[in-house]
Amino acid sequence: MDLDFSSALLRVRGAMVEATVRSSQRRLTVLQKATCKRKCSGCCRRMVYVTVAEAVVVQEHLEKSGEWPGVLQKCLSVLNGVRNASPMSWFRMNVACPVLSDGDDCLAYSVRPATCSVHFALSDPKLCHPWSTEAGTYEPVELEDVFLDFQKNLHSSIDAHGILALKLPLPASLIMAERVRHQPDLTPEALIRLIYNELR
Repeated sequence: MDLDFSSALLRVRGAMVEATVRSSQRRLTVLQKATCKRKCSGCCRRMVYVTVAEAVVVQEHLEKSGEWPGVLQKCLSVLNGVRNASPMSWFRMNVACPVLSDGDDCLAYSVRPATCSVHFALSDPKLCHPWSTEAGTYEPVELEDVFLDFQKNLHSSIDAHGILALKLPLPASLIMAERVRHQPDLTPEALIRLIYNELR
């Protein structure tokens, strides 16, 4: 199996960074009422689905920064929940994203998935927390145009690289990304076993 995806992944990384930059610019110009701030991590307790292509970019970043061993352990510890929980029950369980540090900082902020970078809230940050007892209405904002542009760029980048287009919950996708990066001799059968026996 040919897993030489370097040029495709370079374009994926570019698309992810572009989505982040555009979202940040929109935040400064249009979404000035957004209440999101550093260490405000309520949305980091939602189940996020990402392609293996995005996960490869994140996993490579974590490996280079030395954070991957700790993140991998977190991914492995929540896999059973990923398999058996619905997105809403996952959120209610208050399980933090494995890429979130103990101090509530994203360890891959510069290459975070577009799903994360296009999401903001206009409501009180306390309402973002899954166990919030505050009165009020949670008011999310999704920059749909930025996300749609990202998806177009993503799909044109990974066209003909089927495994990269596979979408899984972030912890499972990160584990898959490590296998894809470090085991280029994986057979299609081994990948299928990994997906259905370990990650699903």
